[in-house]
Formats: sequence, structure tokens, C-alpha cells
Amino acid sequence: MMDTVGSSGPDTLLNVHNGRRDRFGTYVEWEARRGRGWTGLIGVRSDVVVMNTGNVAGFNSDPAATGSAAYYADAQAFNSRDRYRRDVNFDMTALARYEPNATGTFEFGYARKTRSPSIYERYLWVKRSFIAVNMNGWFGDGNGYTGNLDLRPEVAHTVSATANWHDAAQKGWELGVTPYFTRVQNYIDVERCPAIADGSDGCTAAKSDGHIRLRYAAVCQLRGPVYGVDGSVRAPLGGYTTAGGFALTGVIGYVRGKNFNTGDNLYHMMPVHADLALEHHLGEWSSALDFKAVDAKTDVPAVRNELPTPGYALLNLRSGYRWKLADSAGLRLDAGIENLTDRRYDLPLGGRYWADPTGNSPVPGMAVHSIPA
Repeated sequence: MMDTVGSSGPDTLLNVHNGRRDRFGTYVEWEARRGRGWTGLIGVRSDVVVMNTGNVAGFNSDPAATGSAAYYADAQAFNSRDRYRRDVNFDMTALARYEPNATGTFEFGYARKTRSPSIYERYLWVKRSFIAVNMNGWFGDGNGYTGNLDLRPEVAHTVSATANWHDAAQKGWELGVTPYFTRVQNYIDVERCPAIADGSDGCTAAKSDGHIRLRYAAVCQLRGPVYGVDGSVRAPLGGYTTAGGFALTGVIGYVRGKNFNTGDNLYHMMPVHADLALEHHLGEWSSALDFKAVDAKTDVPAVRNELPTPGYALLNLRSGYRWKLADSAGLRLDAGIENLTDRRYDLPLGGRYWADPTGNSPVPGMAVHSIPA
């Protein structure tokens, strides 16, 4: 159960009143091994999600109030509706793994995953008061949000394949790649709130600049595809008795999301990124010099005013030592330096920098000179 309230008066804002979200789940899994290197796995899960909330009220219950004091019409509209929701969700996973020899592993999979809307996505109700709408911002983007009682669970269908090549002992070299494609039905995205005829709307496209970009939290039954590829590599570089052993490791990732209904980009999509590390091991010592590169983020959703970010490259250093205390116990001490070159960079998924008076700066990453002037 949850209550979220405000107390700026003269009355108490019941933002979410006696909100409940209970989930009851059951699942079953079956795994089988067949000859010639084949393994199969099938899993099925069923979840029943039950949600409800009580009547709400605003800071001001005056039917004639307008502007930031207007709560009456929104509260009446919300309270007059049945808020009880019961979602019966069905998920499944199917995976086939093929190992033709000691140096190759191939996997093919399909997954259906369902997510019911959160309490906030369904039950935030204020539209006319821009102050209250702007209070409901949990994405770190400076936007205010209002919910939608008519949302349905979103269902994601994902197909993927993995090819992995490695040494026979699976302790040395390795190369892997995993492409995937996800299709989402009833995707929970956002849209600009429709204007209200009496002009007492705190949730309009007109208020879409600066910090106060106000819009629905979750809307429409949209279809959003997400596709991408992940890759990894590990290559031993040889070892020496006195100097220890060296290895080169790397990962790369790419993901792209598009809302086919609106043509807009999806929110919070990480740009192309890669991580290359030179690892060193000597006895109980392990160290690494890490090079991280992130591409510029330019595919941002216009509806949220998400900020683009430039690309950057960083050097990180880390080292650790492990003491073995017993057969099943040990102690490890790690130390590291992030951003060795003290480069200023912006986090692609960090949101907006609230300390900046304009609100038009992304959140900076860790660096001595990271705070915008």
C-alpha cells in the first residue's frame, strides 16, 4: 500500500491515496538434453497483477478555481471512475543451445515478457495544476507527468541468437556476438497532454520549454521495436614467470528504438559504446587499464525534450588484491581511478543537470572539472 501526499495547503493533496499493487505469480520450467550437443529449455510463467487506489483530492477543492489552483474537475473525474484493475499476464521463454564441438556454442531464443503499468503510470491524476503535475517527475528529466487509467500491460516479444567461439577449456580466448530484436505491443510511452478548453491546463504543449515540460506519463497503445547487438572478446597475450599474465578483453553494444506510431525515437537509449581493457594477473594481484568509448547521442525523443550528448573516451585504472583466509572464505581489497585524464563528459542516460539554472545541460560524469560554469 502507498500514499503520496503534499502539504502546501490549504488542503492536503492526495496524489496517490491508498494505492495497492499486488502480484501473484506461478512458473514452471523444463530442460532437456538431447544427443549431438543439443539442449532445450522452456519456461512458462503466469502473473496476476491487482491494483487499486482510493479517492483523491487536491490542495484546493474550489470548483471555480483555475490555473495552478485548479484541482476539482480532475479529482471529480478520477473519483467517478472504477480504479480497480486486474491484469492476467502470461510469459514464456524458449531456448535451444547447440554445441557441435568443444570450441563452439550457439543459442537461439524467443521470449515473451509482460509488464503491467506502475501505480504512478496508472493513478497520477492531476492535469490542470502545473505545480502538481511538475511534482510528479521521477525520470530525472525535469518533466512533469500525469497518469492514464486506460493503460494496458505492455507485451514484449524478443528473438535473439548467440554465437560463441572459445578455447576447449573455456578459460582462454573467447569471441561472442548476440543480435536481438524486440517488438512491443501496447508500449507505454508518453505524449503531450491535450489542451483543456477552459485554459486552466498545467499540462499543455505550450509549457514545453525550460524545466517544465509537462505531458502524460503513459499513453496510447503503441508499437515500439527495439533492436541491437552485443559483442564480447577475450584474447590472452601470454604470461611470464616474474611479470605475470596479460589478456585483452572487450565488449561492444548497440541498441536502437523507434516508435512506429509517431516516428519518434524511444527514450533512454544508450548510444554505441565499447570497452577495451588490458588485464594483468600476478598471483593474487589483478589489475586493468580500461579504455571506454561512447558515441554521441543524437537519436533522442522530441516529445520528452531529451538532451543529446557528445561522444567521449575515458581511461580508467583499477587494481585489487585477494587474501585467502580459508577454503571457503577470503578478503579482497580493490582500488581504482576513474577518468585518469580528467576529461569533462556528459552522461547519455543521466537526465538533466538541475543545478544548472537553465536546465539545458545533461548531468556531467565524474571529473574534477565536471560542473558546468
